[in-house]
Amino acid sequence: MSVQIIRSQSGDEMVILPKADYDRLCEMAENSADIRAAGEILARLHSGAEETVPAAVASRLAGGENPVKV
Repeated sequence: MSVQIIRSQSGDEMVILPKADYDRLCEMAENSADIRAAGEILARLHSGAEETVPAAVASRLAGGENPVKV
């Protein structure tokens, strides 16, 4: 990764890098956030704080069917 560091008039350091490197860094950050979110969901499932239901059941409930019948 080739970068260039410049200093703004206010003294902040800024980095200039190729667009491909920027895109790769953005993708890595997004993947990291997705992995973290998945880990949080799995932890809630394992602790019992979160439950799952089959999609067919969720669809019937969302469609207004009586929960006792579903």
